[in-house]
Amino acid sequence: MSSGLVYGPPSLTNFQAFVQNVVGISAAYLPLSSPQYQHAFDQAMNIVNADIGSVLSVSTSFSVIELATYNLGAHLLIEFAQDVSWSIFAASWSVGLATITTSVANTVQVGDMIGISGVSPYAYDNAPGEPPAFVVNSVIDSQNFNYPLSPNPGAAIIAANALVSEMYFVNARWRLQMAAFSPGVVTSAGDLSTSAGLLNPEFMSGLTLEDLNLLKTSYGRAYLSIAQKYGPTIWGLS
Repeated sequence: MSSGLVYGPPSLTNFQAFVQNVVGISAAYLPLSSPQYQHAFDQAMNIVNADIGSVLSVSTSFSVIELATYNLGAHLLIEFAQDVSWSIFAASWSVGLATITTSVANTVQVGDMIGISGVSPYAYDNAPGEPPAFVVNSVIDSQNFNYPLSPNPGAAIIAANALVSEMYFVNARWRLQMAAFSPGVVTSAGDLSTSAGLLNPEFMSGLTLEDLNLLKTSYGRAYLSIAQKYGPTIWGLS
């Protein structure tokens, strides 16, 4: 084997670095201590063809099997990861801003999309089934932040299960759903002055539901490109 080539086995630590530095999901949205890293990594390791580990890679970059594993793991995180939540201790309103106090320190940042539940009147809450309605306006300290809310909703009543949740993954999935890839069927339509048609490429007839789902994220597509390139077996290697 040439001196500049190495085998790079996937590792949980490198997967976490990939998620933070390549995908851009910071510890504020997915702490390194979260078991969801391990779950996504293990699932990706179970799916990726282990024979891809035989493909040589340069020592200064991720190996091919690392890229396959980490991209698939990132896709799984976006698809299934739960957002970070904190219990709400108090809520108030003043001059167009709602202020939330969490029971412990939080990692909410200015510009974050958040979900509020268990606070009444209902105006403080996100509407069920809708995308994030609130964006953090300012962070006062480690337990207090506010977001725009108008008009005055009245005095807040905090339920025992009241939560503030980051909406990073929920919003990502909502956006993917809104822009979901829909292969449809071969159709055409027209009138006297306009026409439109939809023609699916032939290769799409062989895609599984899992393949179609992987097409929703750039990381799923990156994994598919590696899986398709090397196939179920690694040709020329034994």
